[in-house]
Amino acid sequence: MMNIVKCPICGKEIENESFYCDQCGEELKICPSGHGFMKGKYCVDCRTKLVEAKNIQVQPAVVSPSASQVQPQATDTRQQLTTTIQPSLVDVENVPQQQTDTAEKPMIFICYSHKDIEYLERLIVHLKPFEKKGLINVWSDTKIKAGEKWKEQIENALEKSVAAILLISADFLGSDFIGDNELPSLLKSADEKGILILSVIIKPCRFIQYENLSKFQAVNDPKNPLCKMDESGREEVYVKIAEYIERVPQQQTDTAKNTIRHVALSTEPKYLISTALNARLELKNDVIGRKEGAYVNVFGNQGYISRTHARLQKNDAGVWEIIDLNSTCGTFLNGQQLVPNQPYAFKIGDTITFYNLNFLVSE
Repeated sequence: MMNIVKCPICGKEIENESFYCDQCGEELKICPSGHGFMKGKYCVDCRTKLVEAKNIQVQPAVVSPSASQVQPQATDTRQQLTTTIQPSLVDVENVPQQQTDTAEKPMIFICYSHKDIEYLERLIVHLKPFEKKGLINVWSDTKIKAGEKWKEQIENALEKSVAAILLISADFLGSDFIGDNELPSLLKSADEKGILILSVIIKPCRFIQYENLSKFQAVNDPKNPLCKMDESGREEVYVKIAEYIERVPQQQTDTAKNTIRHVALSTEPKYLISTALNARLELKNDVIGRKEGAYVNVFGNQGYISRTHARLQKNDAGVWEIIDLNSTCGTFLNGQQLVPNQPYAFKIGDTITFYNLNFLVSE
């Protein structure tokens, strides 16, 4: 059944069975879970990856012979949109952009001292392309508008954040507000929810002496803060931060999928298998290392493996995770190097690499 909806890109009325908007010409994307036409990469309601409307399969409706007078129920996802969710799709056009953007994108919290605002401004330039693509929402207190309850805005952003960038200097460490309000919340979220913490040393300070901060690997060497670098060196650090942040949306999606998969399926990862080492490692909540952990018999003679290289753990949702323990030569998941001290969910079929030793995740 054909219904009229609005194009999520130009806002013009189109038929719900369209593959392209006949007003702006853009190809339409749709939530496969039935939340309708959307723009961007992910559904704002369920975070499911959007698919091209032309790839949605329309299945014939089933009508009971004894109910021939009853109108068949639509089974096309686009028809479900207009019969059950059309009002919310139309209404979203009238919702202020700030509200919808905040709800749909992973939030990146930037924690900084106002005396270091020039570093914030340059960092935001490097992250802006990801915001334009609809991948993330970068938040700092510069987004608080006149008349808003500033402390509530900060607390709300802290609660929603999935990653935090800390611009660390003596002013940062000496800030009572950061130390009493922002840092405790971020560090608690890192311990309990596994949010990503990226520390950037921008000026000489006693970062190393703050154990609650220095346990997270800094993006740059604390002995070489940004203020000592030339422009090219600083830009390279900003690019490195951007590369870490670019991975966040996919990591969030992968973690959610793995959690759902664990609930839905009876099978789960049980082994790490290496053909090169002829090894089959049973998954345990333990350390992988050359000198410590349950797998020393496998890695003890591997010179590129650190003393405590990585940790395997099963989280509260029952999903297996790998954490790089600030190893010298790195840990990789499906070819992507892991940020030290941050948990990454993995599943059957993934490849975990310790330096150059590949292990297939198997059941």
